[in-house]
Amino acid sequence: MLHRFEVAALRSSADREGLKALRAYAYAYAYARTPVRFTPLKSEPLLRLLIADLVGEGPTRKSLATLREDIADLSERLTESEASAEALPHRRKYLLLVTNFLRRLLELHLDLVNEVERELAPTPGRRRQRAH
Repeated sequence: MLHRFEVAALRSSADREGLKALRAYAYAYAYARTPVRFTPLKSEPLLRLLIADLVGEGPTRKSLATLREDIADLSERLTESEASAEALPHRRKYLLLVTNFLRRLLELHLDLVNEVERELAPTPGRRRQRAH
């Protein structure tokens, strides 16, 4: 049998843990109601395009083409995430909203790679652009 001081200590510990959980919930609850702002964008492909005049179109085109492999890998991971969402029915809707958004983001990057390859492709009669 537990001594009354041990019971009081256990209850106090449980109260502290409960209070901690309530505070975390209150924070998440408050956070969920704050306005959403557009997250600043960090983009390696865009940075590469912005320095194309310094390094040349050829290296820029070739380096952006390497993104295709990353996009394929990430696309496979999204497919796996979509499959695992089925095992979480209480979160499925939200997980699929996120994976659908990320899939469109990958498609946007693939569109950029295709556009860069078209726009920066060497053409007959056009002098090769060199880095300055």
